[in-house]
Amino acid sequence: TYLAGKGLLQSVINADSSGDFPRGAAWLSLVDMIARRESEQLEGVDKEQFLLFFGALGVRARQTPGGQTSFSPQVMEELFSKVTGSTILEDERNLLLRLPGLGVAQDSPLHRSFIDRDFMNVVCALPSLKYVYDPYSDYSDSYSFDALVDPMNEVGCEALSTLFYRSSVQTGVAVNAVRRACEDGHHQLAHDIFFAAQGVNRIPDRLEFDGIAADEVDLVSDYLDGSTVRYSNCIIDRVLLPQPEDTNYSVTFSDCLIGRVEGRVALGDLNEQQFIDCEVDEFTDEYNVNSEILDSSLPMGIKVLIVSLRKLFTQGGGARLES
Repeated sequence: TYLAGKGLLQSVINADSSGDFPRGAAWLSLVDMIARRESEQLEGVDKEQFLLFFGALGVRARQTPGGQTSFSPQVMEELFSKVTGSTILEDERNLLLRLPGLGVAQDSPLHRSFIDRDFMNVVCALPSLKYVYDPYSDYSDSYSFDALVDPMNEVGCEALSTLFYRSSVQTGVAVNAVRRACEDGHHQLAHDIFFAAQGVNRIPDRLEFDGIAADEVDLVSDYLDGSTVRYSNCIIDRVLLPQPEDTNYSVTFSDCLIGRVEGRVALGDLNEQQFIDCEVDEFTDEYNVNSEILDSSLPMGIKVLIVSLRKLFTQGGGARLES
């Protein structure tokens, strides 16, 4: 409704989605358009200040499971002033309540919350980049990274990867930020930065993430190849495992709660050195079926079609089909 009412639909069609992370690039382009458009409504507030405000709202939203944080008008005004240094005038307050991506919160018609999880995660990429550039500053007042509980989703990570690529963030800089975030107790932020940096340059260093939440840890793809990662006391929705001979055993799990393991059928199938004192709610061997299809003599186009149809219509999970 916002895009149609503001005449931005054509702009969305022309959004820049170039590069290795097209979804992240397109979303960042859209957020940039929105911030520019909104800055025209507030005298003395530029686009960069609106981007700072969106980022602060996104980080605060992820401090509630599911990102359902409710923002009162007073909280929004205070947060806007903290991160931008500008004060909202009396006749401009309603503009904050009408910002795109925000809707009426469940707990009060006067409060606002994010209505789109992708939008919320993409704007979180902006302060995350700020932290990578300067991990030694005190962000407790404006962002409170230590209170993050909701994992950054795949689209948000792609947006952060895009920012890393555009800013030419070196591997050493990313690793330093990850280690500093862990030292400061910002474990969820550290994992966000790690996953986004992996998309640009592989991080070979040994890392440990403690007490975080993760949507998925995928060992089927080569995303974590060459990395040594330990998950301790974490809550993980899905772990994807390839055939035992192809599994990356340098990624380990200790005292974790795992919703589902794909690629194994029972607890006894897990390597005891890789999964230490973990609880798994469900096992599935659906991945093995896909593997058999890919290893068959069928034409490549047919293999891709069958696997795609299986993932869309027979394999459950939020990564394939919204509930």
